Amino acid sequence: MEGSGDGSPQSSMCMVKAAELFPKPVLEKEEEKLSVRFSELAGESVKYLGQTDDGVLALSNYRLFLQKNSTGAETSVPLGLIESTQVRDLFHLIVNCKDASTVKCSFSTSEQCAEWQRRITLSIGIPETLEALFAFPFHAWASESPTLNQDNEWYGRLQRVGNYDDDFRKEVERLQFDLQGAWRISHANAEFKLCPSYPRLLLVPACIPDDTLQNVASFRSSRRIPAVVWRHERTGAVIARCSQPEVGWLGWRNSKDEQLLKAFSDACAFDRGTQESRTRLNSTASSESSPPSPEGSHEEVEMDEPKKILIVDARSYTSAVTNRARGGGCECPEYYPSAEIQFMSLGNIHVIRKSFHALRQLCSSQPDIPNWLSLLERTMWLQHMSGLLAASMVVCHAIERNGRPVLVHCSDGWDRTPQIVATAQLCLDPYYRTIEGFRVLVEREWLSFGHKFSDRCGHGPGSDETNERCPVFLQWLDCVHQIHRQFPCSFEFDMGYLIKLAQHSHSCLFGTFLCNTVKERLENSVPDRTFSVWPFLSGPMYKNHLYVPNRERVLWPAHSVRDLRLWTEVYLGSWGGNQSAADYPANGDGVSGQELGGSMTKTRSYGDLMTGVNAGGLTRRSSDPNMTVDSSILAGTLNLSQENSIDSNMSSDREVSPDLVDHHTSSLAMIQHTTQKLQSLTQELNQSDEELENNIKNTKRIAAAAAAAAATPDSVSSSLFINGNSNSYNFQPIVPEQPTAAAAVPPAAPPSPSPTPPPRHHQLVNEIDENTSRIVKIESYLEDVVDGRIGAAAGPPRIAKPIPVADTGFGSADLMMESVDLSGNLDSIFKYIKHFLRRHI
Repeated sequence: MEGSGDGSPQSSMCMVKAAELFPKPVLEKEEEKLSVRFSELAGESVKYLGQTDDGVLALSNYRLFLQKNSTGAETSVPLGLIESTQVRDLFHLIVNCKDASTVKCSFSTSEQCAEWQRRITLSIGIPETLEALFAFPFHAWASESPTLNQDNEWYGRLQRVGNYDDDFRKEVERLQFDLQGAWRISHANAEFKLCPSYPRLLLVPACIPDDTLQNVASFRSSRRIPAVVWRHERTGAVIARCSQPEVGWLGWRNSKDEQLLKAFSDACAFDRGTQESRTRLNSTASSESSPPSPEGSHEEVEMDEPKKILIVDARSYTSAVTNRARGGGCECPEYYPSAEIQFMSLGNIHVIRKSFHALRQLCSSQPDIPNWLSLLERTMWLQHMSGLLAASMVVCHAIERNGRPVLVHCSDGWDRTPQIVATAQLCLDPYYRTIEGFRVLVEREWLSFGHKFSDRCGHGPGSDETNERCPVFLQWLDCVHQIHRQFPCSFEFDMGYLIKLAQHSHSCLFGTFLCNTVKERLENSVPDRTFSVWPFLSGPMYKNHLYVPNRERVLWPAHSVRDLRLWTEVYLGSWGGNQSAADYPANGDGVSGQELGGSMTKTRSYGDLMTGVNAGGLTRRSSDPNMTVDSSILAGTLNLSQENSIDSNMSSDREVSPDLVDHHTSSLAMIQHTTQKLQSLTQELNQSDEELENNIKNTKRIAAAAAAAAATPDSVSSSLFINGNSNSYNFQPIVPEQPTAAAAVPPAAPPSPSPTPPPRHHQLVNEIDENTSRIVKIESYLEDVVDGRIGAAAGPPRIAKPIPVADTGFGSADLMMESVDLSGNLDSIFKYIKHFLRRHI
């Protein structure tokens, strides 16, 4: 068939419908009662529909859909975002995504789980043709929809990509490049013959002809020559990008390449001089009210002193030298006297891929790992992010502070180079922090200059080489997220914008990130046959309501590891992934953790022993040592412990021994009594200094009064016990004292006068301080605990023997004994007091 005479396409080609180009497959159901529980997109068709243990699972030509009946949660994962699938424990299916998130589901049989793994693996395989990606049927079916051109919130944002050439010329005008003086637009790559991975229009110094560019392209890796991408409006310094020079082991050099780099410095100096000259002429014209002549303005231009161009090599020096074995290398300072080189030591795609796989494995693990932060550190993800930000700050400092031109490159100039260049421009230019400016930035630095999205994301024909895959663009979006988090009022778009952009860079719903270069997109008519992601993300829902235009012209984000945060919205929660173990059915008889009493109990320390017996929910532990214990809890300790013991023994069909119950009764009674005494002791030790001074004064008066009385040591009642009852325990400051007249004395033995104590007695009493009083009390009480007399049901009250001060044989310094640490266990206190008793009594 022949076409029409005016050269229009054949009429038969225009009548082909989307249903004929992209027919929908037949739905395969595991059960007839199942139904699709989501609204299908234009051109989307569900191929498989099945059931999980807790919901419905559907697989279409665009997504994997999972809905849980228990929670009603829905999860939709585009097939382009799925990295791999694996089966765990025969019944559990794990879906690993390219953004480090994880989706988990379980099945009733192992055969069903294996079948679904096979279906998903076949759906995420490398496509044979580019049209097999969902962006093409989506555009074809949506274009035939009658609501596409109507006022619809969804279809109103489905538009094709704009023209890059128009954006390029607008940027040249906005950045005020002097196309009549220092710079010019080269059309040497109009047919992509100069460099297949570069855009068609390039900005180069005006003094460099196209023949020189051809010569330089033969010396640069992948023919990626140095090209200008941004200009500082005030200083005239520019940012350029390229690939590594092909120096090789023999140390080849290229005079044209050296001339080109020197031309960048000269052009910036001339541009800066032109700008200063225009400023002077404008001021003169305003004062004289007469416009200057063009000839006069040209004559007055004075070229500023050129500054050395800073070459920022993203690699380490070792890597740059190693690349010479493969024909690459770096610029030799002797051959480039107008340049200075710095190495940033950033990892290549293999290092970043390894780090990201470790991060994804960590994010898919259980959330209650105690050393989660140390494992995050081992992934080195935040360290790589810190290095990337630091390299960008080097560029910003050279441009903003020193006014020097900067040339950035790595090995090939399409991975680490756009990361550094785009981040530096984002910090230097507020325009790129707007929604429109961010689109221009990504379109130029990532799409036009040939970042290999198809190979790095693995969603295009011929992208089956896993060694070429790396989340370079995702890492850069994470870097933007770090800056956005530090300067939340400086961006017109919000975090949701970055999250959606990270997802749709893999989803294949739009044609923006398909193919590797502009040339491939134009050859496959991708802009005409797919929608663009940018109009979709320009809606009001992705705008930042905190945005203040031009709040900070230049951003200087902190780039230390301690200032960075994990992008949890993407790596942990983008698709509702990283479910805990509760998503899986419980083992055994199928009783879930909630049915067994809610959250798992925690191990309790001795300080929480009394409150831990409460049958209710766990309460917050009190760190106050003076906390009061509920008497009802203490009273119910025995019964509750017996019931728990009986219940545990009945499960094993064993009878409860009466001796065992008696043993529990006596043990718990002893614990209860000891706990009360320790609380009383703690209250006494926490007395204020004023109370202690009053007690000591009262004790001194009692000691002075008792000095005139005569009594035997055995007839003295201890001041630790009141009314001779050992069970009524009251702490009082203890000092060496003589018995009073009220002391219990046998009637048959008349009191004999006691000699007056020596003056040393009063001296020692005066030297006893509050610490000695506390320690003596503790020792007297713990001696009773060691002997088993406290808490005994029967037995005469023990009369404490006072310390004969005059006969002790040690001075006042010995009375200042070491303080006892009551925060430890009782065993250590018992050992200490036994040692003291054996030594001094």
